[in-house]
Amino acid sequence: IRRWPAASQTLASGDFAHRVEREGPAEVAELADAFNEMATALENAEALRRRLVTDVAHELRNPIGALRAQIEGIAEGVIPADQARLASLVEDVSTLSRLVDDLQELSIAEAGRLRYEPTRVGICETVAAEAGRAAAQAAADVEVAASCPGEPVWVEADEFRIAQAVRNLLSNAVRHTVRGRIDVRVTCENSGVRIAVIDTGEGIAEDDLPFIWERFYRADASRASGTGGTGVGLAITRRIIEDHGGRVFAESRQGQGSTVGFDLPAPGAHAPVPARTDPSGGI
Repeated sequence: IRRWPAASQTLASGDFAHRVEREGPAEVAELADAFNEMATALENAEALRRRLVTDVAHELRNPIGALRAQIEGIAEGVIPADQARLASLVEDVSTLSRLVDDLQELSIAEAGRLRYEPTRVGICETVAAEAGRAAAQAAADVEVAASCPGEPVWVEADEFRIAQAVRNLLSNAVRHTVRGRIDVRVTCENSGVRIAVIDTGEGIAEDDLPFIWERFYRADASRASGTGGTGVGLAITRRIIEDHGGRVFAESRQGQGSTVGFDLPAPGAHAPVPARTDPSGGI
């Protein structure tokens, strides 16, 4: 026990790998276990913080670099400040703004502070609306369609957040499908409702599949943000669905398309999603 104050000071100085020996009477051994569990939690939190800083720096570097190069070229007279160039600058600023918005929302989601207003939602209407939105953004050779059971399908959920989850899945499918079809299917399962987005796109490698729900993860590390997204949409989707008591899933074969979606409990199968307020005044 006399060694523990020194151990706590070591931990406070930033050495999160430090542990105390488990020895002595049962009560003392339990305290040692608790101390080591705390040290492990702090070590994991520090690793997540460092990863987040690295991820954010990586994601911001490209759009800022593009802006700087163009602005310096205009300032030096090498690049003309014509309408096309100004439009390019506006596009780069918009990309940066979207990235910052996504980062803010991801931060709120990972902190468990997304705001929900649960209601009785007709999921087929929500899916049909998002499919129509995706059809307008898809390539000319891609057909986007939604299919639902003949009868209304209801879920207890926050309509805005569920629509956001569907939109994120469709956005991913649109980016990676240059020809063929994207189908959004709503089916009733024994324990709830399944929403699946099925595309005929490039597919996902087997090694990458387990990680697609992680923030900033891209199967193609060289893909630019403009074509590959910001890498946080699926992470936010997973948080939304898990907060609703559901689960996400993904199946794919490289070169043959993907099926990505989520399951939601039937109304009454779980407690309503609690309304949460973001104390920072954010999303």
